[in-house]
Amino acid sequence: MNMEVPKLGLLALTENAITHGMADRTEPLTITIICKAMPDCADLRVINNGNCIPPEKLRELQDSVREESVNLEKNIGLGNLATRLRLIYGDKARLEISSGAESGQETMVKLIIPREVRRHVQNLNC
Repeated sequence: MNMEVPKLGLLALTENAITHGMADRTEPLTITIICKAMPDCADLRVINNGNCIPPEKLRELQDSVREESVNLEKNIGLGNLATRLRLIYGDKARLEISSGAESGQETMVKLIIPREVRRHVQNLNC
């Protein structure tokens, strides 16, 4: 796509899919990574068919990625990624989580990042 993507972002989401999607499960886990180039942004998704996130926990995760600061007691990985996206792209980036009935009984984490490369971000190792 000829654009910068924050390092370790997709890796962290894939590790989360394995860790939480496979917990107490014996069936195979399928993880799908989709990257779509849009005119002004990239749509990156990590989808798995493992354990769905219970509704209360899902709301907590969705709230934590919207917070301005990282809560080091909970959801460190997702909160850290959301914070890094805000630092790099401001309000032009989004991290969205869906699971269970709202996403066809799968869990999906979606990153929307702008295609523009900001001058001060071009060589940033994040």
